[in-house]
Amino acid sequence: MADRGTVGARLDHVGLAVADLEAAVSWFCDVFGLVRELTLRVEPLDLSIEMLAHPVHGYRIELLHRPGSGAGRKPGTRVLTVRNGTCGIPTLLVERTAKA
Repeated sequence: MADRGTVGARLDHVGLAVADLEAAVSWFCDVFGLVRELTLRVEPLDLSIEMLAHPVHGYRIELLHRPGSGAGRKPGTRVLTVRNGTCGIPTLLVERTAKA
């Protein structure tokens, strides 16, 4: 296993589609101590984006919102929540199902 202190790559950010942008911003800021870093609006796509960053560790979460879209099970997927064996970390697995 590689020494984590010498790894040259790191995760920059994760993007999440959310149904309620302001509620999601409030939750991530309150729970994880993130701060707003960037706010964007892409009018041709009717898309709002908030980039949140951790002020000490630097990781980012990009929240994306389009009216009528958001989190949830998508057609053609299976969703499973792992409740045991994850060291107390909530874990969600999403798998594509075979095409009919």
